[in-house]
Amino acid sequence: MMSRHISKTAIFLGITTLFAPASASALTELSAEELQPEKQSAKILPKTPLSDDVAELADVDIELAADDDSQWALNRALRRDFAMTRELGHAIKRRMVLPMMTDVSLAERLLVKHIVAGLRVDAAHEALLAKADAFDIPLSDHPLVDSYIEYFTGRGRSFFSKWLARADRYIPLMQPILEERGLPGDLVYVAMIESGFSSRAVSVAAASGYWQFIRSTGQMYGMRMDSWVDERRDFIRATKAAADYMTALHREFKDWHLAWAGYNAGSGRVRRALERYGAKDYWDLVENKKSLAKETRHYVSKIIAAAIVAKNRKRYGFAGVEPLPPLQYDELRVDDAVSLRVVAEQTGASVEILRELNPSLLQDVTPPGRSYMLRVPEGEGDQTLAWLESVPKEQKLTYKQHAVRSGDTLWRIAERYRTTIAAIRDFNGIRNPRSLKIGQSLIIPTLRQLSATPSARSKVAGVASKANTANSASKKHHVVAAGETLWAISQLYGVTVQDLRSRNNLSDNIIVAGNRIRLH
Repeated sequence: MMSRHISKTAIFLGITTLFAPASASALTELSAEELQPEKQSAKILPKTPLSDDVAELADVDIELAADDDSQWALNRALRRDFAMTRELGHAIKRRMVLPMMTDVSLAERLLVKHIVAGLRVDAAHEALLAKADAFDIPLSDHPLVDSYIEYFTGRGRSFFSKWLARADRYIPLMQPILEERGLPGDLVYVAMIESGFSSRAVSVAAASGYWQFIRSTGQMYGMRMDSWVDERRDFIRATKAAADYMTALHREFKDWHLAWAGYNAGSGRVRRALERYGAKDYWDLVENKKSLAKETRHYVSKIIAAAIVAKNRKRYGFAGVEPLPPLQYDELRVDDAVSLRVVAEQTGASVEILRELNPSLLQDVTPPGRSYMLRVPEGEGDQTLAWLESVPKEQKLTYKQHAVRSGDTLWRIAERYRTTIAAIRDFNGIRNPRSLKIGQSLIIPTLRQLSATPSARSKVAGVASKANTANSASKKHHVVAAGETLWAISQLYGVTVQDLRSRNNLSDNIIVAGNRIRLH
């Protein structure tokens, strides 16, 4: 055990080394009179006490100095009390030197804790403290990485905790897909930065899902997006597409940092920036503010910072994050429309659990007239499949029936039941909207937006009617949410469906979650 007998001179030199080079000059400027505690005014010290974190740690035995929790707390205290102040020398003088000289025991403890724990100093970076063998992606000691670590563990701590809770659910599902394709498993942290592992994440550019694919790129990599399904929201299908995309980007740039930049900004934009500015790598582009958008110049640092913090939770104080329960499921193939509500009743699982297992379903109904791999809670697959094969089509859905009357059109029927024209057409096999016949019976499926109670729907309608004028005047675009219809959007903003179709060059009323609708 290290000796507890440390001279005041050694303490002074140790502190000088601890904060060198920025604080060394500030310490040497202190006069001999200032360093003598008996000559200090009694009014000075009470006004500038050590932070609670440091004071608390001072009472911990030296043997605990290497403990990760203590290391985190002291690191946080030192950063808050010193690193974030512009008057570093003044802070050291008022908060560190004077109290230490009046209590050598406290000085000993803090100094030894710093030495044993090997905490970061000005010349070191968090990436250098991380164990390189714990990562299969390239790290960097760029200052931006440190900045985002500071952010994720500071002001962004609340939402980063949520990301970590989701990470425990989705990383075990995504990582094997990446590794099977020969990619680094730690590429999952790209999804963390893109969406926080949320299937519902939609960007202002209408990118959607865990890996934030825009529609055109999603189609390029074979994902289906229509009124019923958006595979960008599926944790398996989207990860496979992301793996293919990442493989192509790495093949082009031969560098993971440039590949990530290409994922964010597009490979063409990154390639042109490299050529225009003569940059050798991504970090050369970062140093030139004109090379790429700020988002892209910060993007790689965010990924590295997220990976470092996520894989060193105890060090950064996230050891207590409660993970979301893992998703364990059976898959069964269904060849027609099946309502999640009906499956929930049969399996005893909640509709919400089935939504989490099948996030690509936009309407709580599998697509009519085609096959879909439905996920149900583990152990329920065989029983659910046997039940589905034994019951008629009508019992697999929650729906209403409508008898066509004179003057009915698909648009009017959809408006009446708050559903979509596509749903009515798909469920009833209608190819030509003009082929409706009086007395014809139509199946109107219950879609997700109808799950609210009547009182909730009326409340929403009331709020919408009051907000029509304000919304219409202040917003220029609307991003379509899952289950929304063109009619519902028209009612929200006080415009007609025909106006929306005209302004957005729509040939019919079919819209998809994530679409950006022009309002004016």
